[in-house]
Amino acid sequence: MTKKERMETLFGPQNPGDHCFTAKARLLQSIYRVHIGENSMGVGPTEDAVRQSTDGPAFFGNILVHGEITGKNFLLPETFAYVKKKVSKTFMTAEEAIYSYRLFNNMLSSLPMTFNLFHPLILIKEKYPDELDMMFREAFPLFNIRHINEILIEFIPTSTVNYTNDKTAIDAAILFTDSKGHKSVIAIETKYADCKETIETFDNERKYNIALSSGMFTPEGLELVKRGSTQVYRNFLMTEKYRMVLDLKESYSVVMAPKDHPTTESDIKSLRKSLMPKYQYKIRSYSLEDFLDSLSERCPGDFLEWIGLFKERYLNFDTINMVK
Repeated sequence: MTKKERMETLFGPQNPGDHCFTAKARLLQSIYRVHIGENSMGVGPTEDAVRQSTDGPAFFGNILVHGEITGKNFLLPETFAYVKKKVSKTFMTAEEAIYSYRLFNNMLSSLPMTFNLFHPLILIKEKYPDELDMMFREAFPLFNIRHINEILIEFIPTSTVNYTNDKTAIDAAILFTDSKGHKSVIAIETKYADCKETIETFDNERKYNIALSSGMFTPEGLELVKRGSTQVYRNFLMTEKYRMVLDLKESYSVVMAPKDHPTTESDIKSLRKSLMPKYQYKIRSYSLEDFLDSLSERCPGDFLEWIGLFKERYLNFDTINMVK
């Protein structure tokens, strides 16, 4: 038996077409599935997915079975309960049901990862609001944070026609008051394994008008938006429009990914180049590792286990070398 065959026997089928970083992340999630005692594998990336060949359903090691019942895609039972409540209010269409399947069953998806990262911070805010403020000051020292007002996850401002008029969601929106009493927002886009950016051309005119009215883009940057926009551009435009609609003092866009994620820095560089120099501070990248280390400096003791669980599941790639 080859090494590849042995690994797939132990942890389930992988995807030979993966980028090398995606392959590493998929295997880590497959190992985690086995570690938590989930021996059955599901079909992915959506419930009705089939292989392009005639082999039948596309089972993968990183897909859970009945995650909507077991909650095994979430680190805390409280997070699972929060997600179920949010889904019951949000997902109504067939397309959104696929989104729900990914949320509960695809361990590789950044969607459940976002809930695993930010929902515990909501719990900390409820129990230790002053400590949460200190945690975010430690994590984002350049943003002049005095008090965290609200944390929103998978947030789509309404009505969408007043914004980018698409299904772009802000993965996590951190609404805060600065030291001078001004209201501001940090919009965070999370990345995990996806290394491909697609260009969307839906309602380019609206996105172009947002970019134009912001007064932040270079002529070359406006032309890029006019031709279509990647996720990092769409999130930035959504954030700036949100700032304008709510008349917030400041807005920051953050892309957060594992430190070895291969495309984060190039995505940031592309957008920053499209902005006039005095606005380039608005877009930044933070590694998940650095963010969690900063949070742990001020994290209440009864939540430190959550940080350890998150690191072990998503970021401990040394686990792969240990099982090979």
